[in-house]
Amino acid sequence: MVERINKSNNNNYNKIYSTNSYKTNYFNLTKNYYNINDTYTLYNKSNASFINSYSSTLNKLKGFSNKLNSESLNNLWNDYSTFSLNEQIVKSESFFKQNEKSIYNISVNKIAKQQINTSNLLNSNETTFEDNIELTISFKDKSTTFKIDVSNKTNKQIFKEIDSKINKSNIGVFSSIVNIYNKICLKIASDKTGENEKFEITGSQQFMETTNLSKKSQASQNAEFSVIKNSDNKSATLHHSSTNNVDIDSYNVTATLNNEGKTKIITGVDDKKVINSINEFVNSYNNTIKFLSKNIDKGTGIKKQLNNIKISEHFCKELKSIGLSMDNMGCIIIDNNKLKTSVSKNIEEIKSIFGSTSGISNTVNTNVSKSLKEPSINLINSTLFSNKATDPYDLASNDSFFNKLKLMGIYNSNGQFGMMNYNSIGLLLNLII
Repeated sequence: MVERINKSNNNNYNKIYSTNSYKTNYFNLTKNYYNINDTYTLYNKSNASFINSYSSTLNKLKGFSNKLNSESLNNLWNDYSTFSLNEQIVKSESFFKQNEKSIYNISVNKIAKQQINTSNLLNSNETTFEDNIELTISFKDKSTTFKIDVSNKTNKQIFKEIDSKINKSNIGVFSSIVNIYNKICLKIASDKTGENEKFEITGSQQFMETTNLSKKSQASQNAEFSVIKNSDNKSATLHHSSTNNVDIDSYNVTATLNNEGKTKIITGVDDKKVINSINEFVNSYNNTIKFLSKNIDKGTGIKKQLNNIKISEHFCKELKSIGLSMDNMGCIIIDNNKLKTSVSKNIEEIKSIFGSTSGISNTVNTNVSKSLKEPSINLINSTLFSNKATDPYDLASNDSFFNKLKLMGIYNSNGQFGMMNYNSIGLLLNLII
């Protein structure tokens, strides 16, 4: 038989193929296989948890960066809404999606009111009226009379009966009873606001003199307000309305007038949403930096992704101008008071810093996407696989087995037709020769 390898000059061959050495190595091979398998199983559980956290943390950051990235489909810069700067004066809304920024200066001179007649306060349990009562309400050329038998009835019972009859009549007014300790009064009001919603109350002399119910406690009136759109130099347009639900700009913007005063209605990106989105992005970004820094010993791949995701120093000057700064770790510190001022003064500058194509959000989003595509074996392989150079024929060496596993990793990451695999497969076959 032709000897293809010189046994006397090849110690590795002798170590593997001599009978006694082969048995010893086979025993060690089996023993080390199970030891390594146990270690590998525990290692896999630990790193599977890490990879899940890695993916979850980065995906959250990607989501928050997308909200500020003008390149993304559902970014907040396209989410134009309608809002009032003072809802105690005017509350606004829009039934149509706005596509341009507008500022409406609103001055409310009067709000629309309903007519209200309120009686004097009477003792609830006393019997004040001796004669039966007739009460007539005249409203819009129509009069309705209510008759009340007062026999053995207290003031409270009489008012309750009047209240019930008016509310069942459906004549354009309604009634309510107000109780104050042991006293009671009757309140009658028009169903709607506006100066045309007037009514008169007449009735039995004793009842009207005692209750003074014909006197108005609030007169009906129309709303009066003025609007200037986008420019203070324009003359204000004066409007009147019988209700407090009004149109500000045709049907584009509607509002509810709540009180007299001045405020602004804005259609555009809501400042509060911008500030909240920046805070969400910063919190997620900081969590990602801290997470990667904490797990940097998992492998050289983690350090690479940490450096990849960190915001570049050339953004620092822009961030500082709007109230954001970087600490030594690379995390962002927010001065929300300064940020709020910056957003209210120049929201377009904020959009440029965060939302532009070359802005922070798009940059972070691109880098995070690359990091999420990175194979997990490239993140943690330096911890799983030994980097020691060992004798590939030394089957008793733990490092030898880790190196073989590393070869499997190389094969896996290069694909079945990668050029590296011809060498990887050949070396893996050494395990079964």
